[in-house]
Amino acid sequence: MSEKSGICTIVPTNQDGFRPYVIGMGILLANREVVTCAHVIDQALGPRWQLRSSEPGRVRVCFPFAEGEPWVEGVVDRGRWSPPGPTRRGEPSDIAFIRLDQDAPASAERATLKPHRENEPAKAYGFRSAEVRDGWLSHEFGEWAKGEVRGSLPGGRAQFDGVGDSGALVERGYSGGGIYVTHSDSVVGMIVERDKERSIAQFIDVRSLQLARGNRAVPPPARHAAPPYLVAQTREKKTEIEDYLRGIGASLPEPEPDAELLPYLEPILNGDDSTALSHRQAFGFPKAAEAARSIYNLAASNEPSMRPLLGILAQRLYHLLWRFEETLRFIPDEWAHVYKKRAKALQAICEPHRIAQRPTLRDVTAALQSTKDLKAFTESAPDPTLYAVLRSFKGDEQPSPDEEAETQRDRDVALDFLFEHLSRLIAGERQIDDSSNAWWAVRTGIWLRDERFRDLLTGVANKYYDITVPREDLSRLAAVPEIYRPIRTSSYTLSNAQAIVEYDRRLSGPLKAQIRQVIYKMLERLLSKPRSNQLYLASVHHEGLRNYLDYVADQEREAAGADSEVAAGGADGEGAKV
Repeated sequence: MSEKSGICTIVPTNQDGFRPYVIGMGILLANREVVTCAHVIDQALGPRWQLRSSEPGRVRVCFPFAEGEPWVEGVVDRGRWSPPGPTRRGEPSDIAFIRLDQDAPASAERATLKPHRENEPAKAYGFRSAEVRDGWLSHEFGEWAKGEVRGSLPGGRAQFDGVGDSGALVERGYSGGGIYVTHSDSVVGMIVERDKERSIAQFIDVRSLQLARGNRAVPPPARHAAPPYLVAQTREKKTEIEDYLRGIGASLPEPEPDAELLPYLEPILNGDDSTALSHRQAFGFPKAAEAARSIYNLAASNEPSMRPLLGILAQRLYHLLWRFEETLRFIPDEWAHVYKKRAKALQAICEPHRIAQRPTLRDVTAALQSTKDLKAFTESAPDPTLYAVLRSFKGDEQPSPDEEAETQRDRDVALDFLFEHLSRLIAGERQIDDSSNAWWAVRTGIWLRDERFRDLLTGVANKYYDITVPREDLSRLAAVPEIYRPIRTSSYTLSNAQAIVEYDRRLSGPLKAQIRQVIYKMLERLLSKPRSNQLYLASVHHEGLRNYLDYVADQEREAAGADSEVAAGGADGEGAKV
């Protein structure tokens, strides 16, 4: 290996080489795998390219140090896309992977990644560029910037200081290039940002690159087996959350017949003991007793202006208890059955004071055919109509024969709304507040055998491979703002994607693999996120983990069935299952 290992460039798709313009650099990791910065891809394909479902994401990669300076085209791996922007805790940022259409030239050396060390000499190669009358023009031959790895930074980044008298410094055009260290004969990071005023650059460290590289390793389209370590970690985390839920259930009081809400709230909001603190955390009330006591005093004041507060508190308690009860339904232990009944009884105390009810299909139909105002059913959701329509469908709803025709008419109206909504989302004509709702919507249509939704699945998979949640100033208006936290969105995305894979046996191999990639990325987030002391977040966390284990079991049954059929001389491939 040499200092030229891994060097490649991202160039315009109509350019036959690295001259006259290099958009950014890349690092060749394997025969058909290149890593670069996500913002370099954005420059190559245009802003928001990944939101256009028809955009194939094709780019051209050139190898300036290979014989003949050849180029190879490739496709951006949407499944391993970490968008530009501030780094999040524990998550990669500004990283993109390219899958080449054919092997890179043999004379283009593959990079070896190794962790950096502080204060070690290093260098980077790139093509500084300048704006000219007709666009941009890059340096004709490229230049080496010499310097020193100064040390690590927060968020998976590290600092590279250029040496002032070495000539070239890291400039525009170096993004996506490797930081090469001679003594270890390795690449220790990828340049992502420079300081325009000083000879300082940031690079993404190897740990983050490897994390992003493995986020969405595409599993084989059939005969899939989940890695045993992932299954073990999932079971361990699920058990940890169940221990917490069991403790909360045991501490909830057994409600008296005809109990009132305020007396039930009083020990939670006024109490100073550990049980009161645990309940305040579980229901998302202020942990400080003084702040919680102020809320109780306002609700109990009987002032007309404070009466809406009691409804908000009731809505919060009801929703969290309902979510808790739903989770306990899927835990087969006896304690879960006991605490499920207790949670149900406590919901009855909140019921008379609630500010929003779950809509029926008839409610939805009436609203969609008139004002389309469904705020009364949505607990202040940022997108109230979509959320209400989605909640109106119940998976266990089986109408009687007499009701079937009327129910079908209502269902068709709601499905028409969901289809139009998804179509506009995929076309970029509108935005969505919570990306899991897009998966929820397409899953609902597929589950109800509406063939239109199968045609939309590819667009949803291309556009919502990562999570989107509402900005804080929208989500905090809700009675239960926790439904817009990333952990909830990750869990619901995994659950809906998993349900689609299990339900729709006609998915093509590539599309099934793409959805599996979504499942794996969401699982990684669920496993890396600490268990919450908040009841709703812990419950949805558990749901995602549980559904992943169900998905694994389903895949194992499918593989076992395929083995049996092949052994019996039956099916000769996945297509036989259609």
